[in-house]
Amino acid sequence: YLVDAARVLEVAQAQASRIMGSVRKRAVELVEEVERRASERLDQARREAEAAGYEEGLRQGREEGLQQARELLERLEALAQELVVLRERLLGLHEEDVVKLALAVAEKVIGRAAEEDRELAVRTVHHLLTQVSGAREIRIRVHPDDLPQVEPHQEMWKRLTEGTRTLAIVADDRVPPGGAVVETEFGAIDSSIETRFREAGEALMVVLRGES
Repeated sequence: YLVDAARVLEVAQAQASRIMGSVRKRAVELVEEVERRASERLDQARREAEAAGYEEGLRQGREEGLQQARELLERLEALAQELVVLRERLLGLHEEDVVKLALAVAEKVIGRAAEEDRELAVRTVHHLLTQVSGAREIRIRVHPDDLPQVEPHQEMWKRLTEGTRTLAIVADDRVPPGGAVVETEFGAIDSSIETRFREAGEALMVVLRGES
């Protein structure tokens, strides 16, 4: 599974790239299928309309029957135009929308992996503490389900952070599984999956807007 915050970002970007390609491919397939069915239905409806016009013309006068046939064809042409608009909307998905969708799907996939990897929170906290320097008060917040895996490392982490007077570990259900928030008198460091995905998304948006 994931090793640290950098790995989360790397996996998210790779997953987003794969899903973007899959979404584009599926959109094209969907449009082609809609167009094929619409074309078949339009041909069938034209034949039915012509037949209806002929039979109606025999019974009530050819002109009246043909008028009904024309009205039916107009409705079908309107439907065809709506399909054209739909096609343009599907194929014209903005890259930013695709990125958002891809990141949302990737976040769910990696989130499930984080729930299964019970040691991820331990690695996350350890990584964050390597970025803490000179703090005398440290408070670590993790998901309640991760608390049993994290608490045994408390003394070791306190020795790791030289000069720390107190190091407390608390459960917080606002922190997602596998994530952690380290708070000191200097501020907080958040390494949750949601935060990393938000940062990845913002970085990708900047790149896309720079290329547009």
